[in-house]
Amino acid sequence: MALAAERLGMKAAWSLDLTVLDDEGEPWDFTVPAKTAKAMSLLKEDCPALLVVSPMCGPFSSWQGLNYDKKSDEEIKELLAPAVAHLQFALDLCYEQYRRGRYFVLEHPAGASSWSTTMVTKMLGLEGMRKITFDFCMLGMTTPTVDGPAPAMKPTSILTNSSCIADLLRRFRCHGMHTHAHLDGGRPRACERYPDQFCDAVMMGLQRELDQEKWIEHIYQKADASGWMNQLMAVVEKLEVPPSDEDDIGRYKDLYSGLDFVDDWTREPLEKETLIAARKLEMDFFKKRGV
Repeated sequence: MALAAERLGMKAAWSLDLTVLDDEGEPWDFTVPAKTAKAMSLLKEDCPALLVVSPMCGPFSSWQGLNYDKKSDEEIKELLAPAVAHLQFALDLCYEQYRRGRYFVLEHPAGASSWSTTMVTKMLGLEGMRKITFDFCMLGMTTPTVDGPAPAMKPTSILTNSSCIADLLRRFRCHGMHTHAHLDGGRPRACERYPDQFCDAVMMGLQRELDQEKWIEHIYQKADASGWMNQLMAVVEKLEVPPSDEDDIGRYKDLYSGLDFVDDWTREPLEKETLIAARKLEMDFFKKRGV
């Protein structure tokens, strides 16, 4: 993801996992509380526009579920405990991004049992959340076979608060026009690295999101600079003041003082006195009927 950000001219941040050493020369092992605390502090300090998390999926996978039938409850709990803790930490990071108005993507296999956990369900219930599914084979994921690299389907879901990333990735469902390699016998390990096409797609979605934010901010500033927003707020403030005489047309004249009326279609000016009188008659009509 960091490399994709650089390819698209964006500022790359950092990658934290067991293959990367921290400032103490130790791997980012998130089974160690000190490392999770340090990662959370880094997130709060650097304020990245996008956080991408991929918690361990092995214990939640459908393949692993077949093995659980042969194990006791205690053995299953021992296997799941680290994965559950890792998933909760990943969600804590995502929520920190969400709380601060920034974006995140949590990626996990579509069939993983983790999607039905209470912690994920609660996150899904937050405003603006999107969960979509796509197929990695459509984004360049392959796995080695005796005949060379072959497409690896790997249906995958993401949880994100970025509508642009979600809308872009949901288009990549397999069209069925190629043959997939079965992900068994160690082949899933080849899928642990994100293909460039997927990373580029996520970064392009982020860029669209940021461009929309800039556009909305530009429109807001332009509107505010024109002064009409202040005029609107002045009208609202006047409406909040109870009139001393509800039948006094002067109240309506005062309410719209300093403002002009124009036709919505032609933008031509309209007779203000006539429209104010019509407005008063309209309000009197509704008051008499208790509306």
